[in-house]
Amino acid sequence: MKKNMIKLLICAICVSSISLPAYANEGMSRKLLQQDMEIDTVQPRAHEMESKKVKLGQPVRKTFDLGAAGGQLEGGTSFEGAKGMLIWQDGGASTSFSVTIGGEVVGVSLDIGTATSGVGGKGIEVPGDGKFYKLGVKRDVRITAYKCYERLAGTDLPWRYVGTNSEVKPIRESFYLIKVK
Repeated sequence: MKKNMIKLLICAICVSSISLPAYANEGMSRKLLQQDMEIDTVQPRAHEMESKKVKLGQPVRKTFDLGAAGGQLEGGTSFEGAKGMLIWQDGGASTSFSVTIGGEVVGVSLDIGTATSGVGGKGIEVPGDGKFYKLGVKRDVRITAYKCYERLAGTDLPWRYVGTNSEVKPIRESFYLIKVK
């Protein structure tokens, strides 16, 4: 009797745990479908931003004195008896300046470059007078400034100002000797 009771209890648990699907009426499912469609059209690509930039004034040509190139001995380099060369290559550390274009202050960052040994790169002649020198760098650049804006993509929301940016186009480099004391 006990075995039959346990079997009956197990059968009751198994039958009651079977899930049966429930169907909504047709009117209710259309209403839910319409609500989902409205949500989709209200927030298209809500996480994506679009941006635009507006040119600020006219491009400006400037010459910047960047000082001593990187990679040089602290005390400089000396040549005795014969002339030598200090060689410069682009890259290395950079320095920042501010320029006013169209009434706005714009930040500009320029590579100082490095003094290297070897035959590659541009250089300046050093006298063979036994005095110590470092290679100094000047750069001529053309700077174009832009006001930058952004907004949510695919919307007619107003553009939001996010800052000023600049494009720097190198024109040429010139070099000079810095006498080290």
